[in-house]
Amino acid sequence: MQIISTSDAVEALLPGQVTTQGNQTALGNFLKQGTKNIQKGNIDKAISDLNNALERTDGCALRGRPDGNGQDMDWITDCDAQAEAYALLAAAIAALQL
Repeated sequence: MQIISTSDAVEALLPGQVTTQGNQTALGNFLKQGTKNIQKGNIDKAISDLNNALERTDGCALRGRPDGNGQDMDWITDCDAQAEAYALLAAAIAALQL
C-alpha cells in the first residue's frame, strides 16, 4: 500500500516539483519495478528498487534541502513533496525488512 501511495504522489507532482518529466517517470519506474519484484517474491531486489527511489527524495529529510546536481541529485525538488514520498518509501522499505 505504501508503494501505491508513493506512486500516486509521484504521478501528482507538478512540473515545478520535479527536475524533469523524464526523472518523474523514472522514479515511477523504480516503484513499478519494486512492486513487480514483491509479486515475484524477490524482496531483496524490491528493497533495492525502493532504495533507488528513496535516494532521489532524501535531500530535504537528511540535509534540509534538495540535493543538487550530480550523481545523487534529487528528482523531487520540493521539500514538502519530498517529505511525503520519503516517508512513504521509508515505511515500505521498513515493512519489507521485517
